[in-house]
Amino acid sequence: MAIVRRPRLRLSLHTRLLGALALLVLVPSIVGVLITLTAIDARIEEQAQYKIRTDLNLARAILERRQADLKDLLAELRRRIETEGLWGKPAIDALLERESAAGGLDVALVTDRGGRVLHRINSNLKGDSLAGDYFVRRAMSGRPVCGLDVASPGRLSIEGLRDRAAVGIIETPHSYLIDSRIERRGMLIKAATPVHDESGRMRGVLAVAVLVNRDSSLVDQVRSETRGDNTSILLGPVTIATNILTPEGKRALGTAVSEVVGRKVLDGGELYVGEALVGVREQYSISAYEPIRDVKGEIAGILYVGTPMEPFDVLRRRTIAGFALIALSTLALTLVFGSAWILRAVRPIEDLASVAQRMGQGDFSARTETGRRDEVGVLCVEFNNMADKLQSQIEELGRLNELKSEFIAVASHELRTPLTFIRSYVELINKGAYDGQPEQLRERLEKIERNTMRLSSLLDDLLDLSKLERHELTIHAERLSMRRLIAELLSDVSAAARSKGLTLHTTLPDDPLPVKGDEERMRRVFVNLLDNSLKFSKAGDRIVVTGRRADGKVEVRVEDTGAGIAEEDLPFVFSPFFQTEASIRRTHSGLGLGLSLSRNIIELHDGSIEIDSELGSGTAVVVRLPLFDEGGAVTEGGDKEEEASE
Repeated sequence: MAIVRRPRLRLSLHTRLLGALALLVLVPSIVGVLITLTAIDARIEEQAQYKIRTDLNLARAILERRQADLKDLLAELRRRIETEGLWGKPAIDALLERESAAGGLDVALVTDRGGRVLHRINSNLKGDSLAGDYFVRRAMSGRPVCGLDVASPGRLSIEGLRDRAAVGIIETPHSYLIDSRIERRGMLIKAATPVHDESGRMRGVLAVAVLVNRDSSLVDQVRSETRGDNTSILLGPVTIATNILTPEGKRALGTAVSEVVGRKVLDGGELYVGEALVGVREQYSISAYEPIRDVKGEIAGILYVGTPMEPFDVLRRRTIAGFALIALSTLALTLVFGSAWILRAVRPIEDLASVAQRMGQGDFSARTETGRRDEVGVLCVEFNNMADKLQSQIEELGRLNELKSEFIAVASHELRTPLTFIRSYVELINKGAYDGQPEQLRERLEKIERNTMRLSSLLDDLLDLSKLERHELTIHAERLSMRRLIAELLSDVSAAARSKGLTLHTTLPDDPLPVKGDEERMRRVFVNLLDNSLKFSKAGDRIVVTGRRADGKVEVRVEDTGAGIAEEDLPFVFSPFFQTEASIRRTHSGLGLGLSLSRNIIELHDGSIEIDSELGSGTAVVVRLPLFDEGGAVTEGGDKEEEASE
C-alpha cells in the first residue's frame, strides 16, 4: 500500500501561511483550469468531428441521390424510346439532345446489341464499339447498372469532354506523390440499361453520364445542404470539383491531398477524420476524407468535407484568457481574505487530491495518510475504504470481462457452425435442390438433425451451468449399475473409435458396481469424458476404461494416450469455459463446460473426480462414487474381471 507524503518546509509562519493559502487556491485553480480547458477542447473537437461526420454522410447521400436521379432519367428515356417506337428513327437523336440539355447530361448514346454506337450527343463519331465498356457490357447482359466510372482521356475526347475534364495539378510541399502535372482523366456518374422491343427482345443499350470534373453545382449543393465550409471531390489524389477558393478567388482545382491522407484513404481504403492540410495555402482544417469507389468497387477518388481550424483556435484562446483571469482573481482574493486554519487543512487535502489523481490515472493502490482525528481524518479513512472497495470491484470486473469475452468468442463460434449447416441445407431443400433425390434429401435431413442435437447439447450445458450457479440443479437418485452404464456408453462410441483408428480397451468386473445416482446425469458425465478422449486422440492411440470397487467406493477410470494437457493448465481444467487452446480457431469444438459440469454433477452425488495428465503422453480421469448400500446383501458375481477390446 503506497502512502503519499509531502515534505515539511522549515519556513516562517507567515511564509507558510501565505504559501498554504496560495497553494490551496492556485493548485486547485490551475488543475481545474487545465481540466476544464481539456474538457472544453475535447468537447470542441468532438462537436467539430461530429459535424464533419454528419456533413460527410449528407454529402455521400447527395452524391448517391445524383446517381439515383440519373438512373430515373435513364429509365424515363428508355420508356419513351420503347413506348413511342423511336428505335432506329432520327427522332431518337432529337430526344437525346433535348433530354440531355434538360437533365444536364454530358454523355448520352445508344448502341446496338453488339455494342456499336448508333446515336450520341456532343459528337459526330458513330459506329465505334463499346462492347468492352463495363457499363455497356452489364446492360447487354440484361442488367441495368448505375455508378461512378473513371474515363480515359481517349474516351473523353470521343465524347467531346477532354478539354473540360483536364485539370492542372498544383503541387504543395506536403502533397501526395503524383506522376504527371495534368489530370486528364474524368470521373463520370454513369448509367446504362438495355432497350427492348415490343416482344421483349433486347435491341441495344442506352447509356448516359454526367462529368464530375469542374462540376461546381454538385459541391455547391453539398455545401448548401450540409452548411459546411469546404467540400471537394477528388479523382485519385487530385481535386476535380471544389468550393475552396485560391487567394485569387478561383476554385482551387488541381490541389492534392497530403501524403498522410493519401496513404490512409487511397492506399488503405479507410476513412480519415482529423486535422489535415487543405487548399493551396495548406491551412489546417478539421477534415473528413472518405474513399469514393467506382461501380467495380475499386477506389476512384475521395469525397472531402471540412472546416478551418481558425475559429476553434480563437475560441480556445479566449477560453484560456478567461479562465486565467478567473484563477488570478481568485488567488488574490483568497490571499487577502483567507484564514489561518487553511494552513493545517491544506496538507491532507493536497495529499487526498494527489491520491485521487493517481487513481484517476489507473494507480488504484495509492492511499492517503489517516493519522488525523478530525473531520479530515475521517474523510481520509472513508476515502481509503472506498478506494479498497473500488480496487476490489475493478479487479473483479476485469476478471468477469475476460470470462465474458472468452464466453462470447467461444459460444459464437460453437453456435454459428451448426446454425450455418442447418440454414444452408434448409435453403437448398426449400429451393428444391433435392427434389427427386430422396437418398440425398435423407442424408441432408440427418445432418440437420445431428447439428440440431449438437445445438441442443450446447444449450443444455449452458442451462445446467446456470442451474448450478443458482443451486437449482436437482438429482433424481436411484440404484444404478455403473457396469451396465459404462458398457452401454462404450458400445455407443465403439464405431467412432474404429473410424478414427483408436483402440478401445475395457476392464469391467462381473460386479454391477451399484451406486445411488441419477442415470441421465451420470451418463452425461461419462459421455463428456469419453468424448474428450476421442477428440484429443489420434489414430493409433488407446483409450482404456476400467471399473472396480475400492475403499467402499465405485471407481471408474478413463485413460487415453492422446494429446494430454500442459502442467500449467491442469489447475484450471474444471473452470467453466476453460480451453487449452489459445483461440476459437481451434481443431476441436466445445464450450469448455464438460469437465466443469462433470465435477459439479459428481459432487452432487457425494463423489469426487481427479485428473492427471502430461502434455503429449495422455490423460487419466478417475471418478469415485459412494457404493450403493444394499443392506448387507452379497453383490453379484464376486470380484472376477473380464477384458474386451476393439
